Amino acid sequence: MAPAPRARKIPKQIAMERFIEVTAELLDLHPLAEVTDHLIADTAQISRSSIYRYFNTRVELFDIVLDTLVPRYLTAVKTITTPFAERREGTHISTDIFAINFTLSTKIFAIGNYLASENYRSELLTNNFTKIVDTWVQQLVTAGAAPRTARALALQSLGLGFGRANAANLVSLSTEEIMDVFQIMVNSLQNHAELTTKFGWTDTNTQTTTHESAPLISLQGKRLSKKK
Repeated sequence: MAPAPRARKIPKQIAMERFIEVTAELLDLHPLAEVTDHLIADTAQISRSSIYRYFNTRVELFDIVLDTLVPRYLTAVKTITTPFAERREGTHISTDIFAINFTLSTKIFAIGNYLASENYRSELLTNNFTKIVDTWVQQLVTAGAAPRTARALALQSLGLGFGRANAANLVSLSTEEIMDVFQIMVNSLQNHAELTTKFGWTDTNTQTTTHESAPLISLQGKRLSKKK
């Protein structure tokens, strides 16, 4: 009997792109904990061993997936963000303002939480979350917020993003409930002038942390060993 024909070898770059795309799509359908290596490989129709051959580890795959999502998220943020200074105090913010980037932010912070839980750190991860904070700061400063106020509010948004991802693992959260939390956050963004005055952050020259001077996450470059 003639031997069975060998499966066609998929070029490395194509295989990597397929793994990244499939992983991102699976996160639309399943919680991250259910997106197993077997599921990723079966959906991509590529052997599971290829994941470790091309990405070394599962966490490195997710780090790169996050890297592909962040630019899309930042584009959405810049596109949909209406200058808060133009909104009247007390005006209700429709959930539509977050509709475009809601799915992206959900996936980004779910991946961020997963990588943190695995004690994984990389320069790529640091840079991506720093870019998120910097973009929020830029949008707020453009709207008229003092730099210190803008950064405090941006970090609050970052905390809410990670908190939402953590809470989703513990309790059932509806989209409406999540958006209620964001409504409160946006109210703070709208009232940045009041916060600036209240806390005395009126000096626009106040030194603020920047991407280059103090990154949000320590640059370690590799997974850290868990403490016993």
